[in-house]
Amino acid sequence: MDAIIEDEEKRVRFLKAMLRKLGIEASETNMPPPRLSRVHLTAANPSDVANLVDRLQDIITTEGDVTKIVDDNDTFILEKESSGGGCSFCTEDLTNALDDPENDIVDYNEVPKKLQAHDSGLPSNEETPSFNHKAFYEDLWAYRHQSRSLLSQFGTFMLYGETVTSTNTMLDKSVLLPLHFTASV
Repeated sequence: MDAIIEDEEKRVRFLKAMLRKLGIEASETNMPPPRLSRVHLTAANPSDVANLVDRLQDIITTEGDVTKIVDDNDTFILEKESSGGGCSFCTEDLTNALDDPENDIVDYNEVPKKLQAHDSGLPSNEETPSFNHKAFYEDLWAYRHQSRSLLSQFGTFMLYGETVTSTNTMLDKSVLLPLHFTASV
């Protein structure tokens, strides 16, 4: 381990040089990976979110005040829609990140993800500043009304997160996604 740690700077410089040779821009600073954000579960009809959560009861566990959805690859901590609105990067999350200085290498498959179920409305622009849920669902309804084919269920539910683990893993291994989801990450 000491030899690996000692050669870390050389290894990083070598990898950056290789990436530049391939035409890929590499950051000059060694930045840690970003922290995971909250994942938002929404629906074209917000009351359908509560129905979806009810259909998942066989994979939902409750331990005290913590409700979890345990999936094949991920564990989601289920949060009900907060009355004061939530945020993608809350103070609690930042404090927890700062309190864990020795955890430089994180297996993000083991980290529980926070899933906020929006069953009474859509997230505000403050909660998801990079994505406008209202505009998405308005465009979805406009498309469905213009379409000559049978109305599709695609996009009825959506999972959205600013910073998530592997999108492909979430799409391929999540029990949530076969239920007519659009994943936007």
